[in-house]
Amino acid sequence: MTIAPPPSRPGPTPIPISPRGRTILIIAGILAVLFLINAAPIVPRLLILGAALALILSFPVQLLERVMTRRLAILLTVLGLLLLIVIALLVFIPVLVFQLTELIANSPQYLDQLQDVSMRALQWLRDRGFSTAEPAEVIQQTRDQILAQAQGMVQDALANILDAVTQTVSALIGIFGVIFVAVYMLADVGRFRAGFIKLTPRRYQGDAAALWQMLSTSLSRYIGGILISITVQGVAAMIALLVIDVRYAVLWGLWTAMTAVLPYIGAYLGAVPAVIFAFFDSPLKALVTVGIYIAINQLEGNFLTPRIQGEAVRVHPMLIFLAVLAGSEIGGLLGAVIAVPTLAVLRVLVEFFAHRLYVPADSDTRPEGRAGEPADEAGNGLEVPVRSESRVASHPTA
Repeated sequence: MTIAPPPSRPGPTPIPISPRGRTILIIAGILAVLFLINAAPIVPRLLILGAALALILSFPVQLLERVMTRRLAILLTVLGLLLLIVIALLVFIPVLVFQLTELIANSPQYLDQLQDVSMRALQWLRDRGFSTAEPAEVIQQTRDQILAQAQGMVQDALANILDAVTQTVSALIGIFGVIFVAVYMLADVGRFRAGFIKLTPRRYQGDAAALWQMLSTSLSRYIGGILISITVQGVAAMIALLVIDVRYAVLWGLWTAMTAVLPYIGAYLGAVPAVIFAFFDSPLKALVTVGIYIAINQLEGNFLTPRIQGEAVRVHPMLIFLAVLAGSEIGGLLGAVIAVPTLAVLRVLVEFFAHRLYVPADSDTRPEGRAGEPADEAGNGLEVPVRSESRVASHPTA
């Protein structure tokens, strides 16, 4: 007696739609995504920050993958990141809060010292005919404006204590969300890569793989490099200021690291408060501080930045400077920060399409170019190998 095989599971039933219906579905999907972004702006923010963190963590993950499995490498990398966060919360943050509190408490004394120096400078300009304003009146007006702004800031802070606590909790949840998104992207980067390549027609999937590699390599090198750059500059400034005994050295080191995100002008902005507070001690210490920041600027301009921009951005420094100006004009500080990585992406896209776009001739021939490997479901790394010797034929296949 023979047993009949179980009935095969029916496949999906095709539902035909017209081209107009397909267009309507695409437009509806785009509008739904835009509505989600407008209603919950934290979602795209978490995705962008998580992707940036995933690109940064990809470096230690790829190094550890040489001696262990990818899952274990991701686990150790995330544990190391959490350990650094705990160390910062237990050691670095308390020192930073103490110095900031002391700075606020001693601000009237520093304002008096700054007033004396400004009074002598204005009087020197008035004696030589460069200014007709009365120094005492200028100083008093400036002092009143500073005190009024400070009182307004204090009143706003006291009135918004509950909001500050809520924002702190939201920031902690956001940090956890960014780490979660980054870990998920690291674990499933192969699926993201395969999905990106499948969006393109089969004949162009090799080129899509090459574009994935170019974008991921450029962005990961830039983000990882800029993180190293700002860390080196901030730590170097903090150690040097501690050595010459400039007050609030940890605070000024953090300020240096924050301003170092801005190309070219960041190093000068980072020097301003440290030089002012060094001048309160002695003019000689202020000159030494200026020399320290000049040395840091030379380190950044001649060693760190060329390596970052040379390997990731690969555009003329003038274009980088203009991009920072344009970004600050369009989006303020945030626009200036993201101007350089945006320029890096544009450079990759221009380079990618410049080697592929062409105007067909009568013979319908195509220039030779390079193509990448097609997608596979088991891709594990952020970088995709590209066949350097393959040539694009008249009708390439994946």
